[in-house]
Amino acid sequence: MRHRCALSVMLAVALPVTTMPTASAQERRSVGISSIRITPAGPVLRAGHATRVTVRVTTTGAQVINILPQGPGGPVRKFPARQIAPQLWEYTFDIDPNQPYGLWNVRVSGWDGGTGIGQRDSHMRVRRATSLGWFNARPEPLKFNHKLLLWGRLRRLDPYATGSNSMVPFAGQVVRVYFSRQKNYPRIWKFMGTARTRKDGQYWRRYRVREAGAWKVTFPGSAGHAPSASRSDYVPIRWT
Repeated sequence: MRHRCALSVMLAVALPVTTMPTASAQERRSVGISSIRITPAGPVLRAGHATRVTVRVTTTGAQVINILPQGPGGPVRKFPARQIAPQLWEYTFDIDPNQPYGLWNVRVSGWDGGTGIGQRDSHMRVRRATSLGWFNARPEPLKFNHKLLLWGRLRRLDPYATGSNSMVPFAGQVVRVYFSRQKNYPRIWKFMGTARTRKDGQYWRRYRVREAGAWKVTFPGSAGHAPSASRSDYVPIRWT
């Protein structure tokens, strides 16, 4: 054992140590990344197809630009951007509906062809689609000073479902009810209250109504789900 240790020391002394040249801090930062623009700024994942995202980067001194999107589930592979103008770069990529929602990081790294590099991060919030497509106000026309029933259903994207079942009921969510006196657009909307969705995604509210007008419902969205709005339903008033 003693002889083996002695041999190791002798080899360490005898063998020369090779040091790789390193760039100075100024050289390493010679690539400047001036701006990062992500379009759309808040991508929404929808049923049946991927969501396309474009990243456009403005630089100084760059010969190569790489883009690395990273979601809550981990990084997507690194993409080389194409140069579309002097020091202007662009890359378009797709996010599949089954990718995780939440805050994504987009890392842009540049290289000047020598020892200079640069790096900058930006962010985008990826959300899943929701729908208030089914909405109704009845009866129509409504008798003056009688109660109007509003009801409908809120649904959300299920990334693991397929076909017509990809939008599923969204339970326990608060939707907002609005009313407008204007029959035609543009309309001025007045907030009237809220309703909460049940297990099957349905909601309803009753209002005593004394004037004709249009009604609609909106879902304001959440950290993981995009906002949505129903169609408007105009309800006339009858007096007899």
